[in-house]
Amino acid sequence: MVSRMPKQKSPPILAANWKMNGDIQSIKRLLDGLRNDLFDEEIKPGQVVVFPPHVYLQMVAKNIGNTNILLGGQDADERESGSVTGGVSAKMLRDVGCDYVLLGHSERRILFSEDNDGIFQKLKQASNVGLKAIVCVGENLEQRKAGQVLEVISSQLKALISQDTSSQPEELLIAYEPVWAIGSNKSATIEQIGYALAEIRKILRDIDTDFYESTKILYGGSVTEKNIGEILAIDVVDGALIGGASLDSKSFSKIWRIAKTI
Repeated sequence: MVSRMPKQKSPPILAANWKMNGDIQSIKRLLDGLRNDLFDEEIKPGQVVVFPPHVYLQMVAKNIGNTNILLGGQDADERESGSVTGGVSAKMLRDVGCDYVLLGHSERRILFSEDNDGIFQKLKQASNVGLKAIVCVGENLEQRKAGQVLEVISSQLKALISQDTSSQPEELLIAYEPVWAIGSNKSATIEQIGYALAEIRKILRDIDTDFYESTKILYGGSVTEKNIGEILAIDVVDGALIGGASLDSKSFSKIWRIAKTI
């Protein structure tokens, strides 16, 4: 049985991951739609974060400058600077107005062979410049079928927690994204989500109590207006990482309006 609460302690966080989608005109339309649909909404800083492709960060930053919508980068390099063709550092993201960075997304783990050690180095770079990081963890279908869900998630989480407290981020958000549910129109069941997130809480508490207390946990994996209400009603969920549905201003606005009532 998944535990649910009628009211969360703090408003949910909605993180919109646009991935490698859009062009100047379509992103302008998306932003115009969001501004029109959410103009009268009482959005507090940190409740809505958008993650556009890096080349459009400054354009988006200018567009949302007089709103409480915050900006994030979809990735950051594990090095501070140097001869890294195509690399984007955490410092650069901060320089163009980012407050957040998304790290360890399953697509990057798969397509670019990113591993836990590299993601930890990226997290340190983000922490050094004051970026809040949303780090993604989760199992693929084969790992789930093999009963390795907790083993996989535990190894991913333990790699993020440094024994050197000076390099520990002040604030971290964990996004649980079952890889098999991403972009598949097949979200994990409420029971599966609730179980995994509760276990993440336990793992964090066992690793570091202070870290556990300050860490927020999001769910990502085919989140839509149809399932956001049930997802956010789970008492261990602090928000959602939204992919495809965040590319449509009407859909995302509906998700926001449902989320703010939870």
